[in-house]
Parts: sequence; C-alpha cells; structure tokens
Amino acid sequence: MSTLETNSIGKYNGNNVSVDDALNLKTYTTTQRDALTSVAGDTIYNSTTTKVEYYDGSAWQETGATTFNMDYLLVAGGGGGGQDYYTADSYGRPSTGGGSGGVLTSYGSEFAGPSGVNKPAFSVLVGQSYTVTVGAGGVAGNSSAYGNVNGGSKGGESSFAEIQAIGGTGGGGNAGGATYYARADASGGASGIGGCYLERNVEHVFIPTQAYGGGDTGITSAGAFPGAGSGGAGSAGGSASNSTGGAGGNGMITTIISDSQATSASVGEVDSGNVYVGGGGGGKGNTSNGPGGLGGGGDGATKRTNNATSGTANTGGGGGAGSTQGTSTTRYAGTGGSGLVILRYPNTYTATTSGLTTSTVSSGSDSILIITAGTGTVSWS
Repeated sequence: MSTLETNSIGKYNGNNVSVDDALNLKTYTTTQRDALTSVAGDTIYNSTTTKVEYYDGSAWQETGATTFNMDYLLVAGGGGGGQDYYTADSYGRPSTGGGSGGVLTSYGSEFAGPSGVNKPAFSVLVGQSYTVTVGAGGVAGNSSAYGNVNGGSKGGESSFAEIQAIGGTGGGGNAGGATYYARADASGGASGIGGCYLERNVEHVFIPTQAYGGGDTGITSAGAFPGAGSGGAGSAGGSASNSTGGAGGNGMITTIISDSQATSASVGEVDSGNVYVGGGGGGKGNTSNGPGGLGGGGDGATKRTNNATSGTANTGGGGGAGSTQGTSTTRYAGTGGSGLVILRYPNTYTATTSGLTTSTVSSGSDSILIITAGTGTVSWS
C-alpha cells in the first residue's frame, strides 16, 4: 500500500542502505488512512497528526513513540420525547419517543445500527492529552395551546479525540396544523429516530447510522392517534397499533464491562445478565402506552392516565412521548438520558483525568475507565 520514493539510493554496505536524498512517504489524513487496506509494515505520513506512522498488523502506531491499543464505547445523549396537544373531545395527534443516542464501539465484534460496523481500537500515545465529552440528554417537548407544540430536542454528542457518537433525535409532536417531526437539526447521520407522523403524503425521512430508525405512527381508526416508538442502538422502534403506542427499540448489548460492574457504576441497563445501552423512547398511547426499549428508553404517556418517563441517565436512552389535553390534563414527555464513555486499556498504564466524572474498575489485565459526565481531558503515563 505505502510507497517509498527517493531520487537516488546510496551504497549498500552489507547491513544498511544509505539514502542520499529525502524520503517521500505517501500522505494521508486519519480518515483516509482508516479506509486503507493495510498490511503489517505499511508506513505513511499522517497529515492530521503530523506524524510518521506504521501499521503493526492490527493498528496504526507512531514511530519513535510509546503507544498502546485501547478499546472504547461511546454512547451519545438520547433525544427528548415529543409532546402532542388535543381538545377534550378528541384523541389528539401522535407524539413519538425520543431516539436513542448513537453508539460506537471497538470492543469485541459489537456494533450498533443497521449499517454499523465494529470500529478499530484506538492507538493511544503515552503522554498525550485527549479531549472527552459526555453528551447530555435532550430536552422533552412541550405544548401550551392548540397549534403551539414542540417536539423533543436532540441529545448531545459524546466524543473521544476525533471519534464522535451522534445525539439521538428528538421525538415528534403534533397539534392539528402544527406538526413537529423528528427534528431537522438531528439529521445528517443521526442515531435513533423519533417515529414520524405522515401528513399530506409528506414523509420526513432521516437516515440512522449509529442506531436504528423509529416505527410508523398509525391512524387505524377514527380518533385514534397513537405515537410510534423510536429506534434503539440494537433494534428498530415499534409502530403504533390502533390505540397503543409503539415500543422503543432495544439498545445494543455491550460486553466491555460486566453486568455487576455496570450495576455498581450505575451505567447502562442490566437485564438477564446483559448490559444494554441506547434504548429508544416509547410512543404515546390512547389506551396503552409504548414501553421504552432496553437500554434506558423512557416509557410513553397514556392519555389521561400517566406521564411519560425520562431516559435513564448514563444509558443514552430516549425520552418517552407525552400528551396534553387542553388546559385540564398534561401528561408530560420525558427527557433523554445522558450518554457515557468507557475506555478499556492495559493496566500497565495509568490514566489521569481533568474535568470529568469518572470511576475505574478492573477486568483481568485491563483497567476500565468509566466516564459519566463532563467535558475534559484524559492522558496516560
């Protein structure tokens, strides 16, 4: 793959080749480099890091530097649930759950979304400082009057260095002529998507890349307007049916930490020994609400009966959809759950953090740094 270019070669003395002129290595950005089909020994100049790098057969390493490979799990903040508004003599309009936060991981063979892939391990340069951000959950939708209603807001991105998980889309809301679909500010490769209400043959479509899409909002009988469930990192959201809200899609199962470690650190959602992250929010129901997906997804509201629930903190779960009946009854939508960053590395190295809320656990010869809030830095020695 890589090419070594020189104008002339000097003499061979039996052990070394002397080069008379400068070597010109092929130059790539980090993104271009990661798209290469590489073999051990390939050498390039990385214009993003301004370093000479070589491929060791499993990851890119900088020459003349101490590096190690680190696995990671990034979970963005979940989207806030949408809100509807209806008068006392109607069933209102659909409101949908907030989408799960996007999920990216290099651990094992795990990946999120219908087109997701397991990412390569990150090559850490000892002594270098890396920026980390944990995404906040999106704000829940609200309504104050007929025709004045808001969908939920997008969740915040979670990132490590140049790796970024995208925040979940906000759930859609509707009140007669005012329809708020899964919000446009969450398009362009967003994660789980609030199920979209179809009106006047116009469908607002978003393409999920780090989680699955939402279900369809159904109008299956006169006056029945349930909302769809939003997509999770592990499966699509459920469609609404008659007067029942759609279920949020389940999150992705991760094994970068154990179920007991997740429980102790209050991260992810543990079910039947599995750790789930990125559950979709449930849709609003008229008689039965849509439950949130495993991985912290919030339950949707039921008209006149119960509020929605918020996505669980440190899961990236989407918020459940809410419902408002005039000025008499408000069943509030849920906010999205905050995200999470987990870094797993050899325990021969020590991490130092600043500006972050962290805890550390161990597994065999690895240390596992769990980051649940903040924007700050981490470095290793």
